[in-house]
Parts: sequence; structure tokens; C-alpha cells
Amino acid sequence: MAGDIEIFLDGKAQAPYSRFAVAAGSTLKIGKIADGKRGCRAYLAIKGGLPGIPEWLGSKSTSAALGLGGYQGEQLAQTSRLAIC
Repeated sequence: MAGDIEIFLDGKAQAPYSRFAVAAGSTLKIGKIADGKRGCRAYLAIKGGLPGIPEWLGSKSTSAALGLGGYQGEQLAQTSRLAIC
């Protein structure tokens, strides 16, 4: 993850710029930029990728403004669920 973003795994805080295992059935919450910090983006890397997300122009990124790519062409929401294999 880039920036000082609040990250929680099953309610327990995780350190930014770190890696950790997420077990099946776990909940990963990526929150807001920490108070007093700067930045506007966060990146999440997933070993093995996101097999359920189709590629668009060679990428799995999303252009929400165009409604293309990524997760159903939309930004992720609090209720979004992604299959990670």
C-alpha cells in the first residue's frame, strides 16, 4: 500500500508498507489516509492476482469515469466482494 493508509485485517490494524497473509473468510478494510498525512492513492498487490476480474487493455485497473475495466467498471465500495484464489 502506498501512503499512510489505515489498514485493518479482521479488525486488527496492519502496518502500511507491509505484507501479510489474509486467510479465507477474512475481511480486509482499507480505510482513509491517516490524519495529518498527504496522498490520494493506495495500491494493493495480491499474489496470484484477481482471477475473476477480466483484463481491459492489458490491465485490471478501472476507469470509473468511463465505466470500463476492473471490477464491473466501477469503483470498489464498502459492500464489494472480490474472489481471491
